[in-house]
Amino acid sequence: MFDFDDSRLENAEVLADASPLLMNLASSGARVRREAALAEGQLAALADSDMGQFEAAEAGFSGAAIQLAINRSDDRAAFLEDALRTYRALDALNQRKWTQALSILEASKENVFPLRDPITLSLLNRGERGASQGLSLVTTRDRSYWLILDVQQRYVRSVALLALKRFDESRDALEGANGATERFKLLESVERDATPSWLRSRLQLQQARIEARAHNIDAALTGYDCAIRTMKAMAQPTSCIVAASGFTGAAPASGTALADVQLERASVALEKVNGNME
Repeated sequence: MFDFDDSRLENAEVLADASPLLMNLASSGARVRREAALAEGQLAALADSDMGQFEAAEAGFSGAAIQLAINRSDDRAAFLEDALRTYRALDALNQRKWTQALSILEASKENVFPLRDPITLSLLNRGERGASQGLSLVTTRDRSYWLILDVQQRYVRSVALLALKRFDESRDALEGANGATERFKLLESVERDATPSWLRSRLQLQQARIEARAHNIDAALTGYDCAIRTMKAMAQPTSCIVAASGFTGAAPASGTALADVQLERASVALEKVNGNME
């Protein structure tokens, strides 16, 4: 049976996507440059985790946590704290510590930021002025980064629940009313240019894996095809979740990442032929 639980395929893309934020911060004053260093340190720790260097990753995450505790009054401290929780949860996935990943996400619920409030989200989605209340420090670009973290956290939850064989909960975390795909759609409505293709393909790939585990093999293969088209920067049919309607301008995924997904699809197709889906 193919191992569906590899979450490392595109975590490297997180760093590339955050680069504009780091550049903007680094060009500002000393306080903001400190925030940039904190963000860069967190991403470096996630990169260590992706390479299986978990002790180095833990050292990086712990150092970031200490600095955040010292500099809690900084403007973007709440964002950086949420980013740290997100990356720690991704690190737990890399180590296949599914329950730990869920525990990290549960702790994040205690830190409520404006873009998790459903009323604010609704106003923001409609472009109403009331959405700006309490968001004086949240620029349009910052809103995108908040939402990217939010989508990632819901994705992590779906992956962990699937690994724990809690299938219905995993599907709900991905596709439910408050799931990752709905938050991704909100991200697109906030700033379409900020919608990362790596995140789109990750959600599509997770749907394919859920369908494969549910023995819906045709649906799973369709999901893989959606993810592969995203990774090739191609338009997709509207039947794909979070479908890209046309060429987004994103660069195609690396050959290794794309080949891994194609191999996974082939393995599922072979299991269908052999009738051995578990």
